[in-house]
Amino acid sequence: MHPCLNISEVLSNIFKYVLEDVPSGEVPEITRWPEAGSMTLAALARTCKAFSEPALNVLWYRQPSLAPLLNCLPVDCYQVTEIVRGDRMFINTVMTITRDLTPSDFERVRHHAKRIRSIGFSYPASFSKYKTPHRLDPQVLCTVRDATRGHSRLLPSLKHLRIALREFGEEVPTAYAELVVGSSVQTICLSFIDYSDEPLPTESNWKNIELFLLSPSLMTLTNFTISIQQPYPIPVYMGSPSTIKSLSESYGHLEVLDIPPIEITHDVLINIATMGNLKTLKCSIDSAELSLFSQTATSPDHFPTLLALSIDIPHLHFLKDVLKRPGFRCLRSIEILRRGDIDRWDLDSFFDIFRYENTIPRITSINLLKVTASFPDLPSLHCNVSPITTQTLVPLLSRNMKSLNIDLRGTTELNNRAISDLAEAWPNLELLRLTEASTETYPSVTIEGITTLISMCPNLRTLSLRFDAKEIGPIITSSQANVMVHGLSLRHLDVCTSLIIESTPWIHFLPRIFPNLWGLEIGWVYILPDGEEDTQGLQSTDGIHYHCWEHVRHSLLSFMTANARGNPRGTC
Repeated sequence: MHPCLNISEVLSNIFKYVLEDVPSGEVPEITRWPEAGSMTLAALARTCKAFSEPALNVLWYRQPSLAPLLNCLPVDCYQVTEIVRGDRMFINTVMTITRDLTPSDFERVRHHAKRIRSIGFSYPASFSKYKTPHRLDPQVLCTVRDATRGHSRLLPSLKHLRIALREFGEEVPTAYAELVVGSSVQTICLSFIDYSDEPLPTESNWKNIELFLLSPSLMTLTNFTISIQQPYPIPVYMGSPSTIKSLSESYGHLEVLDIPPIEITHDVLINIATMGNLKTLKCSIDSAELSLFSQTATSPDHFPTLLALSIDIPHLHFLKDVLKRPGFRCLRSIEILRRGDIDRWDLDSFFDIFRYENTIPRITSINLLKVTASFPDLPSLHCNVSPITTQTLVPLLSRNMKSLNIDLRGTTELNNRAISDLAEAWPNLELLRLTEASTETYPSVTIEGITTLISMCPNLRTLSLRFDAKEIGPIITSSQANVMVHGLSLRHLDVCTSLIIESTPWIHFLPRIFPNLWGLEIGWVYILPDGEEDTQGLQSTDGIHYHCWEHVRHSLLSFMTANARGNPRGTC
């Protein structure tokens, strides 16, 4: 055996790639069970002593729940039963303890428990029939806790813990706190699986969650998340539980607070504003509470370290008043999710705050997105929002923007000159999405404007823009073929509802100008909960445009698939 393979660090790095989904990031979670490659790791652990420890460390590094670890108990200690939910869409196996446990039963359990860093299972984007890892009967934790009381914690090296909200019964919080959670835990994620028979957390659940979160052993927590796992993009709101206020008062050292299902109150936001280490905030808040916060005393020390803000709101002008306040000196990214469309969103007025240099001086990324309140939401194509014009974006031209994403289903009234001004102001632009669903207006941007954009923004990877594609124009004449501008970085192109008459010229043109294109999206298409594409209410003229673009996409499928797999067809 090569001497390098006697170095455990080298083996550990090699063995990570045995798994199909390589553990990475701060919160590595399992998205399928069993993991692809786990059988190979188990075989490597049995190969020789040099391989055993590194392979076992990778194999046990992340687990979907405590059940695989408790499977190391003697076989006469437990049984597993299958529970089918939702017409066999969810197949759960539940583990229960069948006899009294003794300390000696945990010898093999503790041998592997020290290797676990992450406990949690993240459901895949597609909720088709899927077998999930074992769930534990609520009494299992209590039984295991009682059997190990007086000994060290079961998971001494645990850093990340994801728990389903439904698991917080009466004794579960204290069992988790005593058995699993220690000072090494950095991340807690409470997950809600959104399907028909899963009720929202009750007040009793939240009280139990509060008992758990305020455990002294969690006072060093840096990341708290509440996630919704669902097969379709419908927002879930859980109200304003008092638990969140207690959390905001006790966890001044949080770096990430990711709670979009929770509608925070103005007093919670005041507590959050004073957190000295907070870098990422994702939340929801109604207009009345946001207005109350904007009336409180201002401070240049509010949100001192915040880098990324994502906020779900119904009215835009109240947020404008908040962002004009002192503070936000480190903020680089804003995501604004629009709930409903009763109130008109005036983009010109909102973006006007960026005329002032001291207002969010380091901003480089802005996302304005419509949140679908019900599904399907197909008829609501024209939201109550002002059009995107040259005047709308002028205040942003003084900023070093890297990403601008406006997907509010409004209209865009830009021309080639406006696109050129954007490109000149933002040479480091990586993403530009001005998504439009309109079919009633005539776009002024042409392919000449797009080629100007990609020539001046060499890092542009994603572009969504409605343009006039009826004629490609002189840009692809034979005399210019050798000097054609190429968007080497562009990977994703969304043509929205661009007007097109002939597909053949674009089938030849797009691979030449975007040789590394991965994906082509077109308008008129909506993704249904089952993952199928659908169109709605296509008029005869719209049908012509749609079918032309669909022919382009189908013809370029093999070309884009090769690029997505890392085999680009061309370099220039």
